[in-house]
Amino acid sequence: MLKYLFTLLLLILTSTSFSQVIEVKGDIFDILYSETLEQPIRVRYKVLCDGTGMRNSRKGLYFYKNDSIHTSDNKDYYKNVWDKGHMAPAADFNCDKKDLKETFSYLNCALQHQDLNRRTWRYLEAHERNIATRYDVYVIIHIIFSENSKRLPTGATVPDAFKKTIYVDGEIYGVWYFENKSIKDKNYNLYKQKWKTL
Repeated sequence: MLKYLFTLLLLILTSTSFSQVIEVKGDIFDILYSETLEQPIRVRYKVLCDGTGMRNSRKGLYFYKNDSIHTSDNKDYYKNVWDKGHMAPAADFNCDKKDLKETFSYLNCALQHQDLNRRTWRYLEAHERNIATRYDVYVIIHIIFSENSKRLPTGATVPDAFKKTIYVDGEIYGVWYFENKSIKDKNYNLYKQKWKTL
């Protein structure tokens, strides 16, 4: 089991509610995780594998829970449109078997609409790896919730949206905002808020 450094924080998630949030400092990512929502609210990582190096098989890898943090689990994703969406993508860490396994923690998993996860979001992840062949790439993802966010009968809360900010050599390269719904566009730049070209 991987070891994490935990810090308890109190953050305002909406104008009327508080939630206990745990800061998780892992080997490959930093995460703010809400036990109340059973979802991450922020994920930060550096792209370590640009897709040109050695690839490890995902065979036998399944999402796993952390004993000390209350997270979502397989029941929240069963027979619905919500994928177990990696926030720090497995492919960004696929050059090292240990790092790859760490991405399968439920701490790094959000309820993400299957169409968004399997198409537009996936193409943007491939784009960040392509940039990482030439530059240092850091990513921050904010998982967005509101008072109207849907809570599943199984306990986890469905995010309203995802905001991904990509930094290239320390400068903002772009900010993308995706509502958590059926999005099938291959062109992720339709959702880009700020522009920069390399």
